[in-house]
Amino acid sequence: MSAALEESLRNGTGSKRWLQLLSTLENARPEDMAGLLKIASNDPAMIRMLAARWAELDPDHMFRSLYADYMLPEGSPGSLPSRYTLGDVLFEEWAKSDPKAAIKALTDVPDFSGREQLRMTVSNRLMQADVEAGLRALKDWSVQHYIPDMRKVGEWAAKDPQHAAETILELGGSSPLTEGLKEVGKAWAKGDAASGLRFAAGLTATQRSALGGEIMRNWAERDLQSAVDFATKEADPALRAAVAQGLVASWGKTDPAAALAWSEENLHGAIRAETVAGLVKSVAEKDLDRAADLAAEMQPGTAQSKACASIFETWFKKGPDQRDAAFAWLAALPDAEAQKAALDRVQWDWVWRDPDSVKDFISGPYGKLASSNLISQVARNQAARNPATAMEWARSLPPEQAPEARRAVFDSWLSVRPQNAADYASNLPSGPERENAIRSVSQTFVYQSPKQAVDWFRKLPAEDQKTVQDVFRSVGLPSDRRQELDDALKGL
Repeated sequence: MSAALEESLRNGTGSKRWLQLLSTLENARPEDMAGLLKIASNDPAMIRMLAARWAELDPDHMFRSLYADYMLPEGSPGSLPSRYTLGDVLFEEWAKSDPKAAIKALTDVPDFSGREQLRMTVSNRLMQADVEAGLRALKDWSVQHYIPDMRKVGEWAAKDPQHAAETILELGGSSPLTEGLKEVGKAWAKGDAASGLRFAAGLTATQRSALGGEIMRNWAERDLQSAVDFATKEADPALRAAVAQGLVASWGKTDPAAALAWSEENLHGAIRAETVAGLVKSVAEKDLDRAADLAAEMQPGTAQSKACASIFETWFKKGPDQRDAAFAWLAALPDAEAQKAALDRVQWDWVWRDPDSVKDFISGPYGKLASSNLISQVARNQAARNPATAMEWARSLPPEQAPEARRAVFDSWLSVRPQNAADYASNLPSGPERENAIRSVSQTFVYQSPKQAVDWFRKLPAEDQKTVQDVFRSVGLPSDRRQELDDALKGL
């Protein structure tokens, strides 16, 4: 490309520039494309057009150029503009014109920063044109955390669902392939669903759940009675367990009471608990009162506890204005284990997002529901901001909760402001709390600085000194720290 042409393209504007560029592209060689792209660096539409033309002329040359460019820091002098756009355009076009070559290029190339993203681009394109090739690429490239567009899997599987399932199973068990198996299940459910479920019976638990569960879910939506009859008569408990959640989820949309009764009669153990919890949760999202009635009708045990937890979680997440009602319902449950399971569903995320409202909950009328772990976590959170205020809060709690909260506040206080915590411990009245606090301060000081620990020891009353001496004798220290402590004690 001549200097005059380059200057004209660089400084041209509007339609004249585009016409000149199109004219240049008619005779451009692959070797010219990098230079043209650098001239067009401020025009995204022009970059995409140039990239498509380069991919048409010589995709292998374009890929080798891109690979070399990826070795440079992005934006460095001489690098190509919009390298991610160039890569996407290249492999969108290459996967159409010669998919085998595109796959080979991304299989043979050494790893570089953009390789995985380009593999995702190609696998997505392949899944639209040739499902089996796309699935095989996902397996060969060990793609684990990217789910390409799976819409074509159903069309492919509809022709021969068993062949489709066998093909996917041969490729392994990554997340994308599991999603593909679910799409096969949807397609199989439209035909001979019973044969699909019998095929699923011979698979591993994960595979059986993905394929069989999806077949059953869709079969139940199409022909509920046939699906119920199949699941009820199924003698293999593993297969029944695999399809139960799909059946009950679909059934629960129209008759949750019947779905619950079937679950309690036909399922056992963990699968019953999980299935029923899922059913009650889906009902609760639409009608909390109906879900509560369902839970009340259940037999006491793990399944009922999980169902109650699902109701409370759904209710709680409806927003702060609903929480008093949710807690009132939870407090009225007769089963303490059900209450604990329900609060466990929400408490950690709640503490993370809104610790002050958790503190108010613990101090409020339903605070007795709080576990010791929750109280400790909130106490530590409050102490990290203002230990003295946190300690006042801890002391205001009921007698069964206050000791745990005070311990947590003091431990946090000691870790962030040890000298202030030591002063607080020195002013506590005699008793177990003072003794434990003195021990904790002594252990912290002796690990940080034996000399500081001895200085602390000197200022304490004789009774406290006995406690500290006991800590000094029993604490495990490296030999150099132990010698430092012994030397400091000699001066007493």
